[in-house]
Amino acid sequence: MAMTSESLDQIALVLRDDRTQSIQLKGLLTEICILPEYDQWIEDGQFEGQMFQLPSSFRSSHIMGSRLIQDVNLVIDNRLQVKINYLDDEFIFVTDGAFVDAADRVFPWHDESDLLIKTLTNEGWRKWPTIVVDPATGCGHNALRVAAERFGFDSSERALKFATINSMLNARSFSILGTSDVDKGIKIRSFEGPEKILFIVNMPFALEPLPGSLPLTSSGGKDGCEKTILALNAIERFMKRLPRNSEVRALILTYSVGASADNRWVVVDHAQRLFGPTSVRWRMPVDQGLWRINGRKEQCNPMSLSNLILKADCKLDITSPQMREALRLGYIEKEGELRSRGYDSLSYGILLIE
Repeated sequence: MAMTSESLDQIALVLRDDRTQSIQLKGLLTEICILPEYDQWIEDGQFEGQMFQLPSSFRSSHIMGSRLIQDVNLVIDNRLQVKINYLDDEFIFVTDGAFVDAADRVFPWHDESDLLIKTLTNEGWRKWPTIVVDPATGCGHNALRVAAERFGFDSSERALKFATINSMLNARSFSILGTSDVDKGIKIRSFEGPEKILFIVNMPFALEPLPGSLPLTSSGGKDGCEKTILALNAIERFMKRLPRNSEVRALILTYSVGASADNRWVVVDHAQRLFGPTSVRWRMPVDQGLWRINGRKEQCNPMSLSNLILKADCKLDITSPQMREALRLGYIEKEGELRSRGYDSLSYGILLIE
């Protein structure tokens, strides 16, 4: 079950018309997030595709607030219709839960955004930009956590509806929030003065041997890197048009096939050809799992290509047994094809370009 587009529009309208409502709603959602029952649901129930049942103790102690979240259809029959992510002890994000059909689901997980923001902070980049550009913004997990002028794009109108709501909940606006595919280029306003422009990129990057078998939020193409490479190409073209008094940096989260023993990765090689070896760094956090299956990333980084087949067991994303079997065979064939090209592993990491 998913919130309808009409319900999402209604929430945005309520928040747009009354800032007090935004503050009250954010407070209520924060209180739900810190409930022990919600913590338990985050630990297990969400991975089973279950909806969160609002406890009666919360409803009885928040009578007026409960009416508000019911009035905007965030709660129906005492079941929360969204997933709430409470990040940095400051930001509230609503998005689809894993209980929403994968074909419609806006990306529910925040671990990837957390890794990007952690890297930004560790690199001293979080306060550097005057402009942030997010070409696959989803519900806004990345751009809204950085204090700068924001430009967010996504191919999903549903994702943009969530990003609009989250922008108002957190009182952080987008200068542009619109539908766009990165392969059409990156179009933001012209610049009159020097700017420091940061691209935060988290394109879908799972390998998809059978087109249409994975959700759009996961599908990165047959090799998994196609959409990331489109984003790299778009950034390179953008930089060529930029006035000389402006600077650009990019932080790009991705998977990449490659040869582990040689530390040679397809996406890194492509980035170095575009921007030069000295402008590109590759961080591969070995403490981070990869290859999400039923919500969890549990494979070691880098991962042997022999584990690609495990994705076919992801029932949250692939409900049809026939499709799972077809995908299993597709991954076996894909592994053989990649090994014939000299690759043996899949890595998960961040490109830093400056």
